[in-house]
This record gives sequence, C-alpha cells and structure tokens, in this order.
Amino acid sequence: MGYDSRASTITNTSSEKIYDVLFLGQLNDRRKKIIEKLEQRGLTCYMPGNCFGKDRLEAVARSKIVINVHYYEQAILETVRLSFLLTQGACIVSETSCDEVLDHQYKKYCKLVDYDKLVDETIEAVRDREALEKIRLGVLLFQSAETKLPFDSIDV
Repeated sequence: MGYDSRASTITNTSSEKIYDVLFLGQLNDRRKKIIEKLEQRGLTCYMPGNCFGKDRLEAVARSKIVINVHYYEQAILETVRLSFLLTQGACIVSETSCDEVLDHQYKKYCKLVDYDKLVDETIEAVRDREALEKIRLGVLLFQSAETKLPFDSIDV
C-alpha cells in the first residue's frame, strides 16, 4: 500500500469537523469499550457501521480523528484501511499490532499506541492542537511522494 493522488477522493478537506472521533468497522466488546470511554470523557464519536462510498468519505472529511482498534487482541495492522484513510487526509490514532515491521513503517504516518493508551492519546489528539498537527504532518508525509511502502512487492 502507498499513496497515489488519483485515489484521493475527498475534495473538500476543509469541511467542518462535527465529529471528534470516527470509528469505521464492526463493533465488538473491545472496540465498544474504547468508544464508550471516549464518550464518557466528553468526545463526540461517530460509528456509522457499514459505511462505504460517498457516506464514508463524508464521515472521514467531517472527523478530527479516525480511530483504529483491532477486532482481536493479537492482530496485524490494517494497512489497507490505514492507507485508504491516509490517502483521504485522515488523521489516525491506531492501536499497535503484533507486527513490529508494519508498526515501524506506519508510525511515521499516524499515531500508534498500545490498546491501554488509545483513550488518552485520542483525547490528546482531539483537544491539543499541537498533538493533532503532529499527526497531520504524518499524513502529509504519507502523501508527499507517490511511492509504495518498502514492503510492497506488487505493481498495481
């Protein structure tokens, strides 16, 4: 996965951010636990469920942060999801994975933290302008060169 400007389909990145946190995916107990804690701490979370196409792009454009929480505890990094979101300009806070190579590669582009730090780090990213800007710089780094990530071996 990598960046290709032709895949960037959000044209209005200055949309008003009405959601603090966007979660895309199927909810389970470990994911609900994080979302509930964020809401208890005062963040506006949006979980549209099965959301694709224009609706998903609109949700991404209107969210300050997209949070990535693995369905299972020992999971690899969802690189396809993250690459799509980064291509759309999304600022991401993601749970670390069991793959150190992928984590090392993606920590340049999004905030990667352990599960037990997801709530605090997401709140910081939403409420602290400097923390959010640091994540945004990672997005710009991802978008700065139309190249594949080093572990990619397939030409598209």
